[in-house]
Amino acid sequence: MVVIGKALGNGHPISAVLGKKRVMEAAQETFISSSYWTERVGFVAALETIKQFEELRVIDYLKELGAYYDQKLKQLFQQLSLNIENIGCLTVPVLAIREDNPLVIKTIFTQEMLKRGYLATNLTYLSFAHTKKIIDDFLVVAQEVFNRIKKAKENAQLASLLDGEVCHGGFARLT
Repeated sequence: MVVIGKALGNGHPISAVLGKKRVMEAAQETFISSSYWTERVGFVAALETIKQFEELRVIDYLKELGAYYDQKLKQLFQQLSLNIENIGCLTVPVLAIREDNPLVIKTIFTQEMLKRGYLATNLTYLSFAHTKKIIDDFLVVAQEVFNRIKKAKENAQLASLLDGEVCHGGFARLT
């Protein structure tokens, strides 16, 4: 079963539940309702979004752009001798920081990129709006930040770069 939300309509309210026939038939015995049941804008937006995806070959573009970004990231981390790699897919790169104090490094990266005008973390959602130039410009700034992190790490002064608390490692039960 797959549930697709607002991205299907490029931000307009729509969702779709897709699945194998036997699974979907089970839903016939339930009550299903929606706030936007009679609204047609979402359906029209979804159809146009799908049409644009196909005509503009968005998926192919994102895969190509993701491969470019992945290659540039590998070069950057190899050049800086940092043990960081992309463990995500090409269209949603996720940087695994395999260094001591990975959350400190992630926090400093986010903090320093924000100071330079980028809201960045170890995860990127590539979009059709991204270009190689945007990625190249981003990587120039990221290299500057990772250089700073590397130097602080070599001098055992990573913590001195922190302006606040270290980020959390992910979602976990609070109780």
